[in-house]
Amino acid sequence: MKQLVLCVAVFAAMTSLHAQEKNGKAVGIRISSHVDYATLAASYKFYISSPGAIELNAGFGQRNRYSIYDGKYWNTTGISLSGAYQHHFDIAAVPGLKWFLGGGLLVFNSFSRQSYYDGFGAGIFANGGIDYRFTNAPLNLSADFRPVLHIAAPSGYGTLHAHTFGLAARYTF
Repeated sequence: MKQLVLCVAVFAAMTSLHAQEKNGKAVGIRISSHVDYATLAASYKFYISSPGAIELNAGFGQRNRYSIYDGKYWNTTGISLSGAYQHHFDIAAVPGLKWFLGGGLLVFNSFSRQSYYDGFGAGIFANGGIDYRFTNAPLNLSADFRPVLHIAAPSGYGTLHAHTFGLAARYTF
Protein backbone atom coordinates (compact mmCIF):
# COMPACT_ATOMS: atom_id res chain seq x y z
CA MET A 1 0.00 0.00 0.00
CA LYS A 2 2.86 2.36 0.86
CA GLN A 3 4.43 1.67 -2.55
CA LEU A 4 1.16 2.53 -4.31
CA VAL A 5 0.88 5.83 -2.41
CA LEU A 6 4.53 6.61 -3.21
CA CYS A 7 4.00 5.84 -6.92
CA VAL A 8 0.90 8.04 -7.06
CA ALA A 9 2.76 10.88 -5.30
CA VAL A 10 5.72 10.64 -7.71
CA PHE A 11 3.38 10.57 -10.72
CA ALA A 12 1.47 13.61 -9.42
CA ALA A 13 4.70 15.53 -8.85
CA MET A 14 6.00 14.70 -12.33
CA THR A 15 2.68 15.65 -13.92
CA SER A 16 2.66 18.94 -12.04
CA LEU A 17 6.20 19.72 -13.19
CA HIS A 18 5.37 18.91 -16.80
CA ALA A 19 2.20 21.01 -16.71
CA GLN A 20 4.30 24.03 -15.75
CA GLU A 21 6.87 23.66 -18.52
CA LYS A 22 6.69 26.57 -20.94
CA ASN A 23 7.80 24.61 -24.00
CA GLY A 24 5.68 21.47 -23.67
CA LYS A 25 3.68 19.17 -25.88
CA ALA A 26 -0.02 18.46 -25.83
CA VAL A 27 -2.26 15.87 -27.46
CA GLY A 28 -6.07 15.78 -27.56
CA ILE A 29 -9.11 16.54 -29.66
CA ARG A 30 -10.40 19.55 -31.59
CA ILE A 31 -14.07 20.06 -32.43
CA SER A 32 -14.81 22.38 -35.34
CA SER A 33 -17.79 24.07 -36.92
CA HIS A 34 -16.50 22.91 -40.32
CA VAL A 35 -18.64 19.78 -40.72
CA ASP A 36 -17.48 18.66 -44.18
CA TYR A 37 -14.05 17.27 -43.32
CA ALA A 38 -12.92 18.52 -39.89
CA THR A 39 -15.78 18.17 -37.39
CA LEU A 40 -13.66 16.06 -35.07
CA ALA A 41 -9.87 16.01 -35.22
CA ALA A 42 -6.96 14.55 -33.34
CA SER A 43 -4.79 17.47 -32.23
CA TYR A 44 -1.09 17.58 -31.44
CA LYS A 45 0.56 20.84 -30.37
CA PHE A 46 4.21 21.45 -29.55
CA TYR A 47 6.31 24.53 -28.95
CA ILE A 48 9.34 25.25 -31.14
CA SER A 49 10.25 28.41 -29.19
CA SER A 50 8.85 30.23 -26.17
CA PRO A 51 6.18 32.11 -28.19
CA GLY A 52 5.98 29.81 -31.25
CA ALA A 53 3.99 26.58 -31.53
CA ILE A 54 2.99 24.13 -34.24
CA GLU A 55 -0.48 22.56 -34.18
CA LEU A 56 -1.17 19.47 -36.29
CA ASN A 57 -4.69 18.10 -36.83
CA ALA A 58 -6.05 14.94 -38.47
CA GLY A 59 -9.78 15.43 -38.97
CA PHE A 60 -12.96 13.67 -40.00
CA GLY A 61 -16.36 15.04 -40.95
CA GLN A 62 -19.68 13.94 -42.39
CA ARG A 63 -22.64 15.79 -43.83
CA ASN A 64 -25.90 14.94 -45.57
CA ARG A 65 -26.48 17.26 -48.50
CA TYR A 66 -29.69 17.86 -50.39
CA SER A 67 -29.32 17.88 -54.16
CA ILE A 68 -31.57 20.27 -56.05
CA TYR A 69 -30.82 18.31 -59.22
CA ASP A 70 -32.37 14.99 -58.22
CA GLY A 71 -34.28 15.83 -55.01
CA LYS A 72 -32.30 13.34 -52.90
CA TYR A 73 -30.07 13.55 -49.85
CA TRP A 74 -26.51 12.36 -50.39
CA ASN A 75 -23.94 11.59 -47.71
CA THR A 76 -20.56 13.35 -47.93
CA THR A 77 -17.69 12.12 -45.77
CA GLY A 78 -14.31 13.80 -45.59
CA ILE A 79 -10.89 13.49 -44.01
CA SER A 80 -8.29 16.21 -43.56
CA LEU A 81 -4.77 17.01 -42.42
CA SER A 82 -3.73 20.48 -41.35
CA GLY A 83 -0.70 22.17 -39.86
CA ALA A 84 -0.45 25.66 -38.41
CA TYR A 85 2.14 27.94 -36.88
CA GLN A 86 0.85 29.93 -33.89
CA HIS A 87 2.66 32.87 -32.27
CA HIS A 88 1.55 33.25 -28.63
CA PHE A 89 1.31 36.42 -26.56
CA ASP A 90 0.94 36.35 -22.76
CA ILE A 91 -2.08 37.89 -21.08
CA ALA A 92 -0.39 39.12 -17.90
CA ALA A 93 -3.58 39.37 -15.83
CA VAL A 94 -4.15 35.58 -15.97
CA PRO A 95 -1.18 33.19 -15.62
CA GLY A 96 -1.34 30.46 -18.28
CA LEU A 97 -3.67 32.43 -20.59
CA LYS A 98 -2.36 33.52 -23.99
CA TRP A 99 -3.75 34.76 -27.26
CA PHE A 100 -2.27 33.70 -30.57
CA LEU A 101 -2.13 34.52 -34.26
CA GLY A 102 -0.85 32.39 -37.10
CA GLY A 103 -1.76 30.44 -40.16
CA GLY A 104 -1.33 27.18 -41.94
CA LEU A 105 -2.05 24.70 -44.70
CA LEU A 106 -4.84 22.18 -45.16
CA VAL A 107 -5.36 19.17 -47.42
CA PHE A 108 -8.56 17.14 -47.53
CA ASN A 109 -10.42 14.52 -49.48
CA SER A 110 -14.17 14.13 -49.54
CA PHE A 111 -16.11 11.08 -50.64
CA SER A 112 -19.61 11.52 -52.09
CA ARG A 113 -21.87 10.15 -54.79
CA GLN A 114 -22.40 13.77 -55.83
CA SER A 115 -19.49 14.46 -58.18
CA TYR A 116 -19.30 18.14 -57.21
CA TYR A 117 -18.51 17.17 -53.57
CA ASP A 118 -16.19 14.25 -54.34
CA GLY A 119 -12.43 14.68 -54.53
CA PHE A 120 -9.25 16.28 -53.28
CA GLY A 121 -8.86 19.80 -51.95
CA ALA A 122 -6.22 22.05 -50.45
CA GLY A 123 -6.26 25.42 -48.80
CA ILE A 124 -4.59 27.98 -46.60
CA PHE A 125 -5.98 29.51 -43.43
CA ALA A 126 -5.41 32.25 -40.93
CA ASN A 127 -5.67 31.27 -37.28
CA GLY A 128 -6.30 33.28 -34.13
CA GLY A 129 -7.63 32.57 -30.69
CA ILE A 130 -6.97 32.06 -27.01
CA ASP A 131 -5.08 29.28 -25.27
CA TYR A 132 -5.13 28.38 -21.57
CA ARG A 133 -2.74 25.97 -19.89
CA PHE A 134 -3.69 24.95 -16.37
CA THR A 135 -0.85 25.29 -13.87
CA ASN A 136 -2.08 22.55 -11.48
CA ALA A 137 -3.34 20.01 -14.01
CA PRO A 138 -1.98 18.58 -17.27
CA LEU A 139 -4.70 20.24 -19.36
CA ASN A 140 -4.66 22.76 -22.20
CA LEU A 141 -7.84 24.37 -23.61
CA SER A 142 -8.08 26.59 -26.66
CA ALA A 143 -10.69 28.34 -28.77
CA ASP A 144 -9.91 29.62 -32.24
CA PHE A 145 -11.21 31.20 -35.42
CA ARG A 146 -9.87 29.61 -38.62
CA PRO A 147 -11.18 31.03 -41.93
CA VAL A 148 -10.15 28.71 -44.79
CA LEU A 149 -9.42 29.77 -48.37
CA HIS A 150 -9.67 26.77 -50.71
CA ILE A 151 -7.01 26.88 -53.41
CA ALA A 152 -8.20 23.62 -54.95
CA ALA A 153 -11.45 21.84 -54.11
CA PRO A 154 -14.35 19.94 -55.67
CA SER A 155 -16.71 22.33 -57.46
CA GLY A 156 -19.42 22.16 -54.77
CA TYR A 157 -17.17 23.69 -52.12
CA GLY A 158 -17.03 27.43 -51.85
CA THR A 159 -13.74 29.26 -52.17
CA LEU A 160 -13.90 30.89 -48.72
CA HIS A 161 -15.13 29.25 -45.52
CA ALA A 162 -15.09 32.22 -43.15
CA HIS A 163 -17.31 30.56 -40.55
CA THR A 164 -14.89 28.04 -39.04
CA PHE A 165 -14.52 28.07 -35.25
CA GLY A 166 -12.91 25.40 -33.10
CA LEU A 167 -12.50 24.23 -29.51
CA ALA A 168 -9.67 21.96 -28.35
CA ALA A 169 -8.89 20.06 -25.17
CA ARG A 170 -5.45 18.50 -24.84
CA TYR A 171 -3.42 16.53 -22.30
CA THR A 172 -0.06 18.26 -21.72
CA PHE A 173 3.19 16.43 -21.17
